Amino acid sequence: RLLLETPATDPSYIVGRTIGIQIPQLTQDRTKNHIKLIFKATGVKDKSVSTEFNGLYCIPEFISRNIRPGLQKLEAIGTVETADNWKIQITTSIILNRKSAYNIQKKSRFFVSDFLKSEASKLKLDDFVKNIVAGVYQKKLKKDASSIYPVRFIEIAKMEVLQSGTPAAAIQGNNLQ
Repeated sequence: RLLLETPATDPSYIVGRTIGIQIPQLTQDRTKNHIKLIFKATGVKDKSVSTEFNGLYCIPEFISRNIRPGLQKLEAIGTVETADNWKIQITTSIILNRKSAYNIQKKSRFFVSDFLKSEASKLKLDDFVKNIVAGVYQKKLKKDASSIYPVRFIEIAKMEVLQSGTPAAAIQGNNLQ
């Protein structure tokens, strides 16, 4: 299925380019319009380009519309490694119901980072990304992190691949459904 066209005078110029695709283009799920997957072109054969997962990001307006006066926004940044050896840096946005003390902010950040680290180590990359896109981790984090301090909203704001794992783990657009 054709997802995107890109111009190039020579097919070799396409290798290394990054391509952003919104979730509804792949899954037809309009509720996930705020999430964009990033793929990196790795090779060209005839007029088709093979790609590899290179990251994910949430449109900033989606997160900022949940911020109100009196709330506090935190960011937890951590590096995780999946079961198939993909190393990924994840930035998570956390919005707390009220302003909080530094030690509560620190506990919240560590809780989120540790949770994502443990979940990633159990799963392959494609399953881990599917859970993030489906909002499974966000729901669980909101519920569990509220035991530290009331959480209003949690979203995975950005994922960036630092090191590729096994080639068989590359996410294909049709695997996300």
